[in-house]
Amino acid sequence: MAELLIYAKIHWTSESPVSAHVKMRKKYRYWDRKVQSATRRGDIIEVREDGYWSEIHGWNKKVFALLKIPGLSLEEAGRFMDPRIWEVPNVIPDEPPREHILSKHRYAVQVEIFPGKILEFPNLSHIMLLDKAI
Repeated sequence: MAELLIYAKIHWTSESPVSAHVKMRKKYRYWDRKVQSATRRGDIIEVREDGYWSEIHGWNKKVFALLKIPGLSLEEAGRFMDPRIWEVPNVIPDEPPREHILSKHRYAVQVEIFPGKILEFPNLSHIMLLDKAI
């Protein structure tokens, strides 16, 4: 069984007015890229073995939620820790494309999730996963 630590707060940029974003774009060159790569509600932050968060270690119940999936092995769940990567085409013909990390969290869970909650699902088919790399 695997336990997934899920970011459960709404990011402040999701609720900020458009005028604030316009102001920040003028101030910071890469503001849009920074906002797009921010951790969002539902992002899978960390995957651990059964009981790691709920029994051994504590977790910040004001920010995170816990998702328990008995039918999911730790090895299978490990793929949810992949970052979201964009390959930058290289202008030099013989060199491979460069990779640029768009965000640390490629996968997100699309369930109604609130900070401090522990949700348990029998297997992965009961969860709607969002692959942000597609």
